[in-house]
Amino acid sequence: MVSSIWEITQFSVFMDIYKLSLLIAILVGFLQLSSGQTRDCSGACTLQARCNPYHKDLFWAVVGGVCRVFQNGCFFGSANCQRANQCLRPMAATSPEKCKEYCPQRCPLAGERLI
Repeated sequence: MVSSIWEITQFSVFMDIYKLSLLIAILVGFLQLSSGQTRDCSGACTLQARCNPYHKDLFWAVVGGVCRVFQNGCFFGSANCQRANQCLRPMAATSPEKCKEYCPQRCPLAGERLI
């Protein structure tokens, strides 16, 4: 009888420790999720530049699997600033050859799209 009471007490202590550790693990998980999803996209990038449309120094970047070409570094920086304000990853400049690999192929006149 004494041994069964002792076993029940031990089991009860084990369950209390188990519940406490489970509660701590859940709380830590929620804290990690909440801190990982807070990003500052409050328009912190306020690049106010007047880009010269006549200055030509092409910048090439691949965005979403599509090649994008910018007239110069000013336009490229302005686009990256807008992306930062929208919580998007910044674009990285690449070589024209690498970028052209992502250009959509042209279709012949009145023809079907080539793949």
